[in-house]
Amino acid sequence: MALGLSPQTDKIKRFAKDDNTIYVKETDSSFAPLTDGDGTQWICIGTMKGTQLEAAIDEFKDKGDSGKVSVFEETIEQFVISTTAMQRDKNTRQLPVNVKDRFYQIAVKGQQLGTQTEAHALVGRISQAFTYALGGEGQLTNVKLVTLHNASSIAVTLPTEIAASSTITIPLGQMWATDDV
Repeated sequence: MALGLSPQTDKIKRFAKDDNTIYVKETDSSFAPLTDGDGTQWICIGTMKGTQLEAAIDEFKDKGDSGKVSVFEETIEQFVISTTAMQRDKNTRQLPVNVKDRFYQIAVKGQQLGTQTEAHALVGRISQAFTYALGGEGQLTNVKLVTLHNASSIAVTLPTEIAASSTITIPLGQMWATDDV
């Protein structure tokens, strides 16, 4: 196992109101799960806090001779999940090293909505960039999971920790999908 992280879900409530855990499954470059190692199971990447999903947008504005905008296009280049790892164990510190050159299906547990759970599925990579406080609480901040273009639609079977048996399909080129499960 390359990641070797374990969830400390009993400690999550100490840092965050809800259990917004992030799970990854290693894939090939076309986002099909590998048949060995971290491709065979979902791995929770730890106790996280301040998890946010943001769209990186490329805006195109064309002003005509009149100086007024005549064309406005908004293209989402990618989605970025930014988070802080609240653990300082060796496996968490090794996360940026262990994810180099690897591709992942990513599942995020969202809020509880009545009897259902908000779930998100993405495809992409985990950035090697991070900030680590050597003293104090030793948190890994600026941990980023970035999506990559998917050349075909991808069915992501969610981990059982999010839903007993549920799949979210990411449409071609969308990089992210969400559902209530």
